[in-house]
This record gives sequence, structure tokens and C-alpha cells, in this order.
Amino acid sequence: DGAKALVANTGDQTISVIDVAAGSVTKTIPVQGQLGAMAIAPDGRRAYAANASFGGTLLVIDTATDIVLTETLISDASYVYGLAASPDGTRLHAAIDSAIVIVDATTNLPVD
Repeated sequence: DGAKALVANTGDQTISVIDVAAGSVTKTIPVQGQLGAMAIAPDGRRAYAANASFGGTLLVIDTATDIVLTETLISDASYVYGLAASPDGTRLHAAIDSAIVIVDATTNLPVD
């Protein structure tokens, strides 16, 4: 809804939750590893962050509570260059090296 933004702080191993209207950080979510790309589900209920330090893992964040729900391995690649949610929110597309990994947004696992 545009009320808040989530920002990956690669060097700090955190995600900042920002109140857009106030322009201030309201929460800092600690994570392990080096974060890269982020995406938000179209309905705004989930945020996704790519973690390069542990292979191609995907963190799933509940945006109502700003808590990391899960971290799932989506590729053996060492870096996810970009993330995008499908318009209907059922899939997540991760750009990894020279390939695209499609992830089921319900299970958070790659689609075969």
C-alpha cells in the first residue's frame, strides 16, 4: 500500500523496514549472509530477499509482522541477480547467472 518499504542492507546483514511517510526506520530485521535482490508480492503480504552467502537461497518475510518466515534453497548458484513476483502472485522469478528459476510462491520451492 506504499506505507512502508523494505531495504536490504548488504553490508550490515539486515533488512530495514522504513515508514515511508515519516521517512524513518521502524524496525531492523537481522539476517545471516549477504542479501541481494528483493521483491514484494503483488498483494503486499510477503517480501522476498535473495541471499548470496548460502548459495541461492530465498528468504520469505511476512510484511504484517516483519518476521522472516523461512529460508529456502532455490539454486546452487552463488548469486541471485534479480527477483520478480508474477502479477498474480503465484510465482517468483529469480535471475541466477544465465538462467531463470521459477519458484512456487505457496511452497517457496523451485518449480520443476
